Amino acid sequence: MIQKLLSFKLLVLMCVMWSGLAANVIAASNVTVQTKPAIQHMVVLSKAIDNTITLEETWYNPQNSDIRIDYVYLPFLNSNKVESWKRIETQGGKLRYELKNIKGTVTEETQTVKYVNNPYSLTHSMFKTIASGYQTKDWSYVGSTVLNGKEVKKVKRIVAIKSDPNVEIAYLDPVTCIPSKVEMFAGGNYITPVLTKLYYYDEITTSSEDIFAVPTKFKTN
Repeated sequence: MIQKLLSFKLLVLMCVMWSGLAANVIAASNVTVQTKPAIQHMVVLSKAIDNTITLEETWYNPQNSDIRIDYVYLPFLNSNKVESWKRIETQGGKLRYELKNIKGTVTEETQTVKYVNNPYSLTHSMFKTIASGYQTKDWSYVGSTVLNGKEVKKVKRIVAIKSDPNVEIAYLDPVTCIPSKVEMFAGGNYITPVLTKLYYYDEITTSSEDIFAVPTKFKTN
């Protein structure tokens, strides 16, 4: 079921991405200020230079630090290597449940985590944590530009220096400072990115029970 659902989402986002209308769906400015705590939701669609597609969807509950990540890996023209998995971390990150489908082999397991490593624990916000990653001194401001009809801040950093630098360029929402798009360039080629990521963010105010539900047989008291 998870693979069918994610595959559908993947196909929809791929069509949007390749149609040139990504800004209408993948927009950092979709994040709104809520009057009560809400579940933060992020979708990242990545396309590599070899046309490999990955889709990663994350839900985060700031109230109790529950996290869920759904992931699909789709190699270009090679359906035998499709991979998908779902990971849910509840009870403050101490209970981790995983459902994996690796090349047709499905596994399901859970584990108790002694040392919790929650990437959003300092800010209690997935959005603020992501935005802070682009405020470090290794990122430099390039200027403002228009991305699909919307003005964004353009920043860059050098990821690795060899004979030619690998450069990462991010297009940030001017208000939230979270990315709408990120491009990676390698080998001195600044025309064709080796990796492109498109981002979608929103907040969910409905019940979180279904989103972070762990099968009963894996629950602990």
